[in-house]
Amino acid sequence: MKPITPDLQAKAQSIQSLAESKLGEKFEKFEATEYRSQVVAGTVYHFKVLVSDADAVHLKIFEPLPCTKNPMQIMGIQKAKKEDELIPM
Repeated sequence: MKPITPDLQAKAQSIQSLAESKLGEKFEKFEATEYRSQVVAGTVYHFKVLVSDADAVHLKIFEPLPCTKNPMQIMGIQKAKKEDELIPM
């Protein structure tokens, strides 16, 4: 696990509305705190995102290569997480 950089926080923030629509709820905050990544034909990110003072969601996001001009997509989401580590999806 690695700490979040400003660039990665912006990536996580950019999919907030998509995550909210997938779970059918609005989050009081959306602050990525840690991540891990894997390079494939693009990049797969696993983010831990605080959505309130007590709860977090875990997101698995795929960011395609820039040459494809495709948007990031959520590959998996787990809500109501309180664990310190990300769980593989």
